[in-house]
Amino acid sequence: MVNIRDIAKKANVSITTVSRVINGHPYVKEDKRERVLAIMEEIGYQINMNAVHLSKGITKRIGVIIPFVSHPYFSQLLSGIYKGAFINKHHLLVMQTNYDNCVEVECLNMLKNREVDGIIIVSCELDQEIIADYKPFGPIVFCGEFVENFRCITIDHAAAFQLGLEELFYNGHTKIGYTLGRKNSHNSHVRALTYKNFMEIRTLPYDSKWIFDGAYTMEDGERIYHMWNKLRDKPTGLLVTNDQVAAGFLLAANKERNNLQSFVQIIGFDNQYISQLLSFSTIELPLTQMGETSFHLLFQEIKHVKLGHSLIKR
Repeated sequence: MVNIRDIAKKANVSITTVSRVINGHPYVKEDKRERVLAIMEEIGYQINMNAVHLSKGITKRIGVIIPFVSHPYFSQLLSGIYKGAFINKHHLLVMQTNYDNCVEVECLNMLKNREVDGIIIVSCELDQEIIADYKPFGPIVFCGEFVENFRCITIDHAAAFQLGLEELFYNGHTKIGYTLGRKNSHNSHVRALTYKNFMEIRTLPYDSKWIFDGAYTMEDGERIYHMWNKLRDKPTGLLVTNDQVAAGFLLAANKERNNLQSFVQIIGFDNQYISQLLSFSTIELPLTQMGETSFHLLFQEIKHVKLGHSLIKR
């Protein structure tokens, strides 16, 4: 087997020079670098990148904490993260957690044990205080949620939610409800506060029965439709967690041949393709860009980044 001693002898340079070329050391004369590289190519020498990274204290691997990889919202964020990693020649270790905080801790321990160079948290159940204990071991970035003492990228959830509420109100709806994912998440708190302020400023009625949580999927949308349909006093405008939930709501209504368009308006989030198929308005979020930017934040000192949003009317 050919080793660096053989390469050094053939290139008429020292073993140290060959080692520096392999590790990308800047202080090597260009003619010697080219000579070593030419010999390596000639004899088919393959650099052991794992050994190179280990010698530099890096792995070229990034851990990703994500609750579900199959959900369109999360998969689009993950697609952006993959794009950033591919361009920068990194690998991803993706941990699907289903919001299991034990699995989330396992992923954070990979950072502590130097199995990854950084962690991107797309969404998680763990308290920030626990996550903060891992900051000394490497960079941690939140993707999609604002977290005060961490690097993060998000949209202005208050402004986006306000935009949806204003559209419903402008269209004549005074009884407005909404759906949430996890009640205890930062984004849910922001949306709940935005809703409360919006309704109170305009002295509009609101009822706790018009607020539906645990909304992630089309199945959840179907469940919420049946809850909504049993209400005597129904909200006529609904601002929904995401387009999957909105689609599930509308498809459940169609299954019962309940023509909703005459007395309820649905606005979703994310501008997924299904919102075009079912022709409902949605708030577009730059999810792929958000995911890619979260990767770059691992290597930058920028704390907080906010991206824009827009209303797609249908």
